Amino acid sequence: MNPLIIGLALWQGSKLVKGSSTAEKLEYFPKNLDFKDGKFYFRMEILNPTRNKLKIDSFFGGIYYSGNKIGSIEYATPINLDPNKRTEVRIPKVAVLIIQGKAKDLKFNVIGVARALGLNNPVNEEIKLM
Repeated sequence: MNPLIIGLALWQGSKLVKGSSTAEKLEYFPKNLDFKDGKFYFRMEILNPTRNKLKIDSFFGGIYYSGNKIGSIEYATPINLDPNKRTEVRIPKVAVLIIQGKAKDLKFNVIGVARALGLNNPVNEEIKLM
């Protein structure tokens, strides 16, 4: 077999391993739900603690209140992450259920999956309405 082809295959394999290692080190920090102009927005920060650039392919999840799913988060737009930085993402979300209570006391859970380089990274965090 051609040594050049073997070398290219090894180089591509090392890039994939390096990217997967980076994807496993990402940290997700759901912050809150914002209500603006008649829509809910989900705000989250993603920390890339490595020296490698990375792209999140998608984030899909649900918003839960008192154990009941009240909405979905579907974001299939790629998110570019710079190395050694936090990136804030603001995802539009439409409310599907009216919740009663004092707005400042409302707490929700966001449960979902962020996908990067073929790896699923679970996200499960309590957030507030801001």
